[in-house]
Amino acid sequence: YTVTSIGVHSFMKCTNLKKFILHDGLKKIKEGAFVGCVSMENIKIPESVVYTGFGIFMECSSLRTVVINANIPMIEMNTFRNCGSLEYVTLPSGLQQIGSCSFSNCSSLRTIDLPDTVTEIGTQAFLGSDLRFLRLPEAVKEIKPGAFMNCSFLTQVHLNRGLEKIHILAFLGCLS
Repeated sequence: YTVTSIGVHSFMKCTNLKKFILHDGLKKIKEGAFVGCVSMENIKIPESVVYTGFGIFMECSSLRTVVINANIPMIEMNTFRNCGSLEYVTLPSGLQQIGSCSFSNCSSLRTIDLPDTVTEIGTQAFLGSDLRFLRLPEAVKEIKPGAFMNCSFLTQVHLNRGLEKIHILAFLGCLS
């Protein structure tokens, strides 16, 4: 049998779950599926996934590496919020939006390569992350409020020519 969907909060607070393999054929990972799995260290989301709900890996404090091969248009709200050990993320080509608070408080996330297809960076998307360098893809038109707030180690920001609007507080607290 092939699992095609992981339901809402299915593995929520499975605190001893270290490794979980998502097989090809999986289509949906629903809201909060792995919230609070504090021992999980790595995850690879297969290309067959076409839907991810909000907050699926929120508060997975040991999560260090994420590879997303999924065919999804957006990293949903709170997806990796409070994943303080997250260091490395591979985002899928074709991705269009980084949702609100997606990577907020990812205090070990020093770099992220945004695909050229990203058009929008959501409210507080990277709040309190440890980003050092930021290159906005040409397609990004708008940076929402507080998107990079309190990224206190951010030393280089490369804006693009197509950028139309930087909202209030977008870079507040970037001390470097």
